[in-house]
Amino acid sequence: MHVHEEQITFRPVQERDISGLLEIYLYYIRNSTGTFQIAEIGIDEMRALVTPENAGYRSFSIFAGCELCGYASYHKYREREAFSKTAEISIYLKNEYAGCGIGSKALQMLEPLAKNAGVHTLLALVCHENTESIRLFKRSGYMMQSCLKEVGYKFGRYLDLVILQKFI
Repeated sequence: MHVHEEQITFRPVQERDISGLLEIYLYYIRNSTGTFQIAEIGIDEMRALVTPENAGYRSFSIFAGCELCGYASYHKYREREAFSKTAEISIYLKNEYAGCGIGSKALQMLEPLAKNAGVHTLLALVCHENTESIRLFKRSGYMMQSCLKEVGYKFGRYLDLVILQKFI
């Protein structure tokens, strides 16, 4: 699908977006190693994923024209206080919008917001099979720091988890 850059807009996730975002995420649960989530989730779990409790973290619905086509967020990496300056970044798009430049635009939008919120380090945790996502993060200045071998198990096989990092 061809999308013009000016057609892509971001807005903070609103309640009316959550059911559409759930459908996007359910696609990844059912069909992809883009998430290590196996069990399907409901609307309440999706709401918790995309509406961070801490105001320093943000989630945005992504639109191509008027169509909801995904979401992007940075959220708490770990509970321990020493991790308070580190956040995990996530981008999920409808399958037909992958590879259209939306991920790059999402990173360009999220990174300054995270920095202004006091985040020093952004991490992207990506399945080794998701080569397009790994390429996106590398093109955007993220460095591959490690590959955790066979830490996930989905669709009857073991999966590696690549960790990419960027200081902002």
